[in-house]
Amino acid sequence: MRYSAGAPIFTQSPWDEFSGGTRMATGLVTAERALQRARVKHGAILVVSDLDDASADLPALTGEALRLQREHIPVRIVPLFADPVNLRLFASLFGQSAFVSPSVFTHTATRREQAVAAAAPWGLLALGVLLVLLLAGNERVNARLALGEAA
Repeated sequence: MRYSAGAPIFTQSPWDEFSGGTRMATGLVTAERALQRARVKHGAILVVSDLDDASADLPALTGEALRLQREHIPVRIVPLFADPVNLRLFASLFGQSAFVSPSVFTHTATRREQAVAAAAPWGLLALGVLLVLLLAGNERVNARLALGEAA
């Protein structure tokens, strides 16, 4: 992101233009640049998609997959309602072990609620009342001195 006259200028993203399918290669390049920009070492790219890649993007996707493998940047894929043909394509590019089941992201913890139960702080209230009474007595006994005219 850059700024021009105080207004942000965003770089082009893979989602700026739609052409019947996602341009996965551009998304992978953008993800790799984000890893580099953040100086992440040993990072991985997570793709969450239906894997419906644009047919014109296939050569670039193949080249990007090979380049990421050469640079040892792992790609993890969470397929969302993907077509079997697309699953086979991505398995051939990234390997079957790249796939992550969406079920691993399911929250399985159960919510447990417990009411806060504590005794009323009667001792603390009594101490507060005692301090207020002592302060009032102090003010009553130690009244302000009346200054008269000098003799």
